[in-house]
Amino acid sequence: MSESYNICLDVGGTKVLGAIFNEKDEIIFRLKKRSKSSGEGSADVEKVIISVVEEMIRESGIDRSKLNAIASCAPGVIDQDKGIVLFTPNLPWRNYDIAGAMRKKFGVPFFVGNDVNLGVLGEAKAPIVMTPHPGEMARLVGKTNDEVQSQRLEVASSFAMTYGVYMVLKGANTVCATPDGRILINLTGNPGMSKSGSGDVLAGLLGSLLAQGMAPENAAACAVHIHGRAGDKAAEDYSQHSMTANDIIIEFSDIFADIEGE
Repeated sequence: MSESYNICLDVGGTKVLGAIFNEKDEIIFRLKKRSKSSGEGSADVEKVIISVVEEMIRESGIDRSKLNAIASCAPGVIDQDKGIVLFTPNLPWRNYDIAGAMRKKFGVPFFVGNDVNLGVLGEAKAPIVMTPHPGEMARLVGKTNDEVQSQRLEVASSFAMTYGVYMVLKGANTVCATPDGRILINLTGNPGMSKSGSGDVLAGLLGSLLAQGMAPENAAACAVHIHGRAGDKAAEDYSQHSMTANDIIIEFSDIFADIEGE
């Protein structure tokens, strides 16, 4: 099997950190440099991030056609030699179409969770998986939160087919809708998972499955099921009231072992 790569970035303020991981999750290249601010006031924020990725590809000498995914992550992820495959830049979606720019330039899988420029979704060269909660979905479709919740299947499926994306509408019985009209409903999970960071855990899991080459529909369905199953185990061990997002992560190893044994 030929080598493949994932890029992990932390671009913010005047500092840029980056790492390239091979398929064994080993870091083969690091980047650490000072950069012009890419904060909210920059009109060229997309160019800043693209130039960083281009520089990493050029200096590392990797074959850009073997690039699986580009990630935005915290510096600690890079320092700990661990990879995340997730592109969720910590910048205002309404002001910058970073996702569209990255998609057009590199054509690798990624997903977004919050507000996004809808006008560019149909131009994707790579699959897009979106993971909004009901409030974010309401903003995307111009409805109220209650309207989205009362029409979860219809709203998710209509958006997926209209914009050609894979939609993961989070919440009780998370809905996974595909561009061709298929709908999957998740039956795992519990109210205790509605804690800060739980959505980020799902995002990391989903991104890792995409980067390993799993088809978007399967990656979304598997990530949602495993995430919910780990949440159910965390609730069993710690209670719904006291469980945290980190408790969900801790349960992953047991859940994967259980699945592999089934």
